Amino acid sequence: NHDASICSFFAHADVLAFGSGRDAPPPSAYHAVQRGRDAATPGRLKFVYKPETDVAEGNRPSTLLLCGRADALTCGQLVALAEHRAVVTARLWDVDPFAGSEAGVMRTAEAGRLKAKLGQLYDRIGQ
Repeated sequence: NHDASICSFFAHADVLAFGSGRDAPPPSAYHAVQRGRDAATPGRLKFVYKPETDVAEGNRPSTLLLCGRADALTCGQLVALAEHRAVVTARLWDVDPFAGSEAGVMRTAEAGRLKAKLGQLYDRIGQ
């Protein structure tokens, strides 16, 4: 059912944002991946709620996107959103996302030196 899927979609976002209490099942529990089989309807799964483990803390960021079409323009907009989000996050964390990692440069240089040494060893063995 499309309506149930959309309700679950928004319920998951609510649980991530606000959390769920120990005394009531989270709103997403009704449409979640379910555990166990329902005896009344053999093809249907039943939900088993465990309050000690099925509790979400909340205060988790999430982004909900509803797209009318999956065309090239929409995909391009999604890529642009992801790039913009990465740049903004890097700015907030005071990280330069375009700078090369010194550790990565050093590893590359070390790999080059090891490759040269192995090449010399192979040349000695081959001669």
